[in-house]
Amino acid sequence: DGYAALIQQFATDNPGKIAISFTELTGKRPYYGGSANAEQQMPAAGIEGVYVAYAAQKGIEDGSIQPTDRILGSLSVEDCMEVAISDQNEDCITGLLSKMGNEKVEARIAEVGLTGTSFSGSVNVTTARDMALFMQQLGRNDLPIRNKNVLEIPMRDIALRDGIISIAPSSARVAGGALDANYNEMAFITENGQYAVSIMTQGSAGSKTTVKLVKAIDALKQQKQDL
Repeated sequence: DGYAALIQQFATDNPGKIAISFTELTGKRPYYGGSANAEQQMPAAGIEGVYVAYAAQKGIEDGSIQPTDRILGSLSVEDCMEVAISDQNEDCITGLLSKMGNEKVEARIAEVGLTGTSFSGSVNVTTARDMALFMQQLGRNDLPIRNKNVLEIPMRDIALRDGIISIAPSSARVAGGALDANYNEMAFITENGQYAVSIMTQGSAGSKTTVKLVKAIDALKQQKQDL
């Protein structure tokens, strides 16, 4: 389908360690897509704030935690969920994990298929596969929460303004994380169809690399539509 070759080539041709997962969600199943190193665990670098916020929303909806519970100084569960997504706030991510327990958070995200993510080591890790799968479910209303706005609204204000959000349509959902040499982004993009994409990088050109990937995918999509 062209996408698989594009993704593999991109991961090989660009500097640093790169993992990618991409699924075209337009048309009939099975969907087209491509991946490179998608099952390899790499440092989450703050992007796990989205997963933790999702787990917290599950807890709010089942009554096990309250949105007004204090997490960090004057910041409540609700406040920390927001900045965990928009700013990848490490203290809030740690505080929410402490509130719910690492095992509970891992169990809640495993329920939606995120099996390559762990909060039990010295560094939180995830995979490109988990990232793209999460965004696909968020974008297609498949996550088992009643209120997904608590995840989507902070994504409009993410701190990583030079990344995918700089070229994506306003309807896109984009989340990211950056720490030291690691730069990760995941997106659900709705323009000329729908697709979910994630990219994890280590020692790359950061936002320039993630933007380059999305532009390459969009160019191939346009070529296919022009045929």
